[in-house]
Amino acid sequence: MARSRKPHNGRRADRGDAAFRAAIEELVDELMAAKRPWPLKKARHAFERAYTIYVIHRVGEDRHNAAGQLDIGFSTLKEKIRDR
Repeated sequence: MARSRKPHNGRRADRGDAAFRAAIEELVDELMAAKRPWPLKKARHAFERAYTIYVIHRVGEDRHNAAGQLDIGFSTLKEKIRDR
């Protein structure tokens, strides 16, 4: 059964955009301050986690909808947001 989308809330999206920008800037600062480069797998996971959380906020906290928007399965979405 298809799930209906919640109406897009502009203010929530603005907060999500700002939070995503802050998370990415923090990640970039951390990467640039590192004494040696992060392994690519770790850097990719950090970005994917931040972006996935951003999309979840963007679609109104509906993780199933977020998984659909990202074209991944729900289990994959849960794995991407898990903090390692």
